[in-house]
Amino acid sequence: MRKPDQRYHLPSFLIISGMGRNTGKTTLACRIIKEFSEKENITAIKISSHFHEPTPELKLLFKTKDYSISKEYNPGTEKDSSKMLRAGAKDSFYIQSKKDKIKEAFDKYMKEFDQGNAVVCESSALAKILTPGIGFIILSDNIINDQPQSENFSTNNFKQINFDGKKFTLSLEKIKLIETSWFYGI
Repeated sequence: MRKPDQRYHLPSFLIISGMGRNTGKTTLACRIIKEFSEKENITAIKISSHFHEPTPELKLLFKTKDYSISKEYNPGTEKDSSKMLRAGAKDSFYIQSKKDKIKEAFDKYMKEFDQGNAVVCESSALAKILTPGIGFIILSDNIINDQPQSENFSTNNFKQINFDGKKFTLSLEKIKLIETSWFYGI
């Protein structure tokens, strides 16, 4: 049993982070899902601290006043969770959480809904509680980023990449999925 103050060490998680909107996070997530979903079951997770009314296609699985966990069923919308499902994810989850409750929300997801698949997750907040197999932090030419790189990113298997609106400074060939563990550059 994991102690409440311990970090998760989850090699089955590939996390994509970026500062701000429209930095290419979902684009990269979908490319990785498409690349690996033909051979492996990939679960997609989108985590946001911005609360939106769920659409009818999202099935609410759990809700408190601080967070909610929903599952996406419609691959035909322009929502990020839908795009990831369309890219080939077996399942796609959408977690909305207050920033100070992300650990609680993630604990609930892991206890109740984790299926043991390889995971591609779009979230900047998870770097505070999780060391993934691979993490990417995207710096975008579209966004002026004057925020210092977090210690959480630099010390927890995160690699910095750039996105110019079309291309990433990343080679998908360097990403490996062995069983359900993500590796980079081996």
